[in-house]
Amino acid sequence: MVKIVIGNITSKIIGHLPSEVHESLSERLSYKVANSRHMPKVKSGQWDGVIRLYWKHKGQSFYTGLMALVREVLQLHKIAYEFVDQREVPAQNMPELKFTPNPKYQERDYQQFTIDRMMKFTRGVESVATGGGKTLITTEVISRIKTYPFLFFVLTKDLMQQAYDVLSTSLNTPIGMIGDGKCDIQKITVCTIQTAIMAINAQNSKFKIDDYIFDDEDKWDEKGIASAEKADKIRKLIRLARGLYFDETHHAAANTCKAVLTYATNAY
Repeated sequence: MVKIVIGNITSKIIGHLPSEVHESLSERLSYKVANSRHMPKVKSGQWDGVIRLYWKHKGQSFYTGLMALVREVLQLHKIAYEFVDQREVPAQNMPELKFTPNPKYQERDYQQFTIDRMMKFTRGVESVATGGGKTLITTEVISRIKTYPFLFFVLTKDLMQQAYDVLSTSLNTPIGMIGDGKCDIQKITVCTIQTAIMAINAQNSKFKIDDYIFDDEDKWDEKGIASAEKADKIRKLIRLARGLYFDETHHAAANTCKAVLTYATNAY
């Protein structure tokens, strides 16, 4: 029997696995980048255009969010396993936090269903159709978790303002805002990914914005971070965050988003 040691960001399989299981894990936890055949590294033969998310050479590790796929492979190969969960469940250090929606708000059945599932599984992808009230659903989930620091990541300053407005009008606590030159840190804070990645790399002389811009349409309308002190505060906030929500999660494969999310090592 092997052990699967669970961490917030990555998990590891402890124990011997046959070579064919390693191959299956590598194949199942991989995907080919769309249109990668046009990329210079692929054309030159330096890369095959495949992103691999199982790392045999790093202690048989993988991102914790891929646990269901790992279980699928182990079960297929009849490999017995047990879990060793090393994550620390955060305390409810905001017991007074309450959700009070706008009086005109009418909750739909699927919203409560989604909230209950989010609370049960603690992590995953919130899949709700456009206009289905994702921000309000998430706001109510935050009110139930009652834990801080909590970060609400967004991709643009417009989405930052929208999320800030919903959180501010529905929760009985001040909401922070980080992005577009602002750095107001509260127990629950909305933060742009662009400001977060710049804060994380504030002391990295090799950091280049161009390495993180996806394409010509990926416009970074950021004012930067005014001081090293603020950058340090943002870094510490991300590292200490016990919970986080990432809006527009289909962008999570981008280098910028992946770097920020994996930096939040204490987020349960």
